[in-house]
Amino acid sequence: MAPSVLPVVVVADDDQGIRAFFRTALERAGFSVLLATNGRRALELVRGKPAQVLVLDLNMPGLNGLETLREIRVDPSVRTLRVILATSSPVEADRVAGLDEGADDVVLKPISAAELVARVRAQIRGHAAMEDKAKAGREYRRQVAALVSEVDRISKFYGNIVALQGISAHVN
Repeated sequence: MAPSVLPVVVVADDDQGIRAFFRTALERAGFSVLLATNGRRALELVRGKPAQVLVLDLNMPGLNGLETLREIRVDPSVRTLRVILATSSPVEADRVAGLDEGADDVVLKPISAAELVARVRAQIRGHAAMEDKAKAGREYRRQVAALVSEVDRISKFYGNIVALQGISAHVN
């Protein structure tokens, strides 16, 4: 039996204490956790190893959370990655900006371990549902293409029969 693969969560936060807390909570819940101290490193991690969720601090030095999120949303290789933006800012406009830029969720720090884990699980469920719909869409398009091909084949066959009938009518 093949070993099961743990869902991968990348945590990007410049605060070592928060990174450690998030890592412990997520690993105890059965996730594989990769850590980044800034947005640039988070991008390297999500581009290098398939992750299911990125928990991204809004306010980091260098490439901040919003800038990182913008880069993710325009990169076809990671565009569909589920992103939870984490902020300690009580300013509603910061949270709204995150959602407007494409965050799938925004959490206010401090956050309990139970809520963090529940939100990550919710994002994984949402991603799985999205993947199922995409797979169903691809299968539907494959079936339609096969039907169109069959209709085209039958149409050509029918056209040949009609042509033969026309020839037969002239011969008789």
